Amino acid sequence: MSTSARPNRAEVELAPKGPRKPGPAQGWTECEVEVIAVDPMPGEADLLSGWRGRTMTALLPPGVSERLPDRGPWRVRARLVGPATLRIDDDENA
Repeated sequence: MSTSARPNRAEVELAPKGPRKPGPAQGWTECEVEVIAVDPMPGEADLLSGWRGRTMTALLPPGVSERLPDRGPWRVRARLVGPATLRIDDDENA
């Protein structure tokens, strides 16, 4: 049986809380971030609003890490991909 994840992208404002580390695959990085604001995208499940003021791990695909400053805040599109883990989308975030 195959299942697919519910679309859950949102515009989020994040504040990096520390240095970036190597991520789960070559070229990826990860960073602990505080969720400052969440604006769910129309038609998508709102799975991130409950994370305001909390810390999550952000996964940054290749190329995205270089476009985001070391200090925040970042205003990006992201989606929940695991427990306390969000993935920054690589479409025009910086």
